[in-house]
Amino acid sequence: MKYIGNKKRLLNFIDAVVQAEGLPKKGTFIDVFAGTTNVAQYYKKKGYKIIANDFMTYSYVFQQSYIKNNRVPTFNKLLRSRDFNIDPTSLKNKYEPLKIIIDYLNKLPGKKGFIFQNYAPSGKLKRQFFSNENAMRIDATRGQIDKWKKKELVS
Repeated sequence: MKYIGNKKRLLNFIDAVVQAEGLPKKGTFIDVFAGTTNVAQYYKKKGYKIIANDFMTYSYVFQQSYIKNNRVPTFNKLLRSRDFNIDPTSLKNKYEPLKIIIDYLNKLPGKKGFIFQNYAPSGKLKRQFFSNENAMRIDATRGQIDKWKKKELVS
């Protein structure tokens, strides 16, 4: 995610400084300003246990998804539901369920919901955080995920 303050381009520099200071090859890495979690993800891939923190809610969501989660979701209940009617055991690899879900969400018609109204140029507040199209896609996707959660098809 491109975001002001994102440290993705600085990863090699950060790692060089950390290594020069003698970071152990194993152990715990603490990212106290996790933001988009790029630094925490980098050190997780190197095998460190990660402790991440940030004040922003978006960062918490990223931390749950990229840092806390250690496996690709199977979506077994969702795939077996009426929306899909797919036997997950018939799929070829562990990424196929994710691809199926993302393809489904990408085909949803846009919706003028909260994100559109508050963060798009044609919304109530006339802000340009997202384009109108992307804001409507976010609202449609978020609405669908909420429906699945209420039906206990996803957690």
